[in-house]
Amino acid sequence: CYSDLGRNGGVQSLSLESPDCMKKGVIMHEMMHALGFLHEQSRFDRDEYVQVVWDNIMDGMESNFEKLYPVELDDLGFDYDYRSIMHYRAWMYSKDGTSPTLRPTDDSVSLKELGYGQDEGVFTDLDIKKINKFYECP
Repeated sequence: CYSDLGRNGGVQSLSLESPDCMKKGVIMHEMMHALGFLHEQSRFDRDEYVQVVWDNIMDGMESNFEKLYPVELDDLGFDYDYRSIMHYRAWMYSKDGTSPTLRPTDDSVSLKELGYGQDEGVFTDLDIKKINKFYECP
């Protein structure tokens, strides 16, 4: 599953070829990439909110967990959103499928909350606010 980021002019590439891609939350996530949004856990301030467990990440997938500088990923002034449709689940790209690749730094946030929007196929309130601000909607 993948999408080009943002509107590039001409044809926009978005692939949902794998059966795993045909879930509502995954489709919504890829559409958000097409609209210009990056992963929540790629924010420059993400270390305040999640710990990346590098040893648990599948070989070759480490680049998916790199932080981006604010000029590359604008948080639009919103708080970190653990439940965002754009947040990876705790076990995304896990070597064994059971060991988390991401852990919240706040003990009151459970592993299951990470990427809740993608699991449930719902936008969080912050997802909607970000879309509205990014596209200057009232």
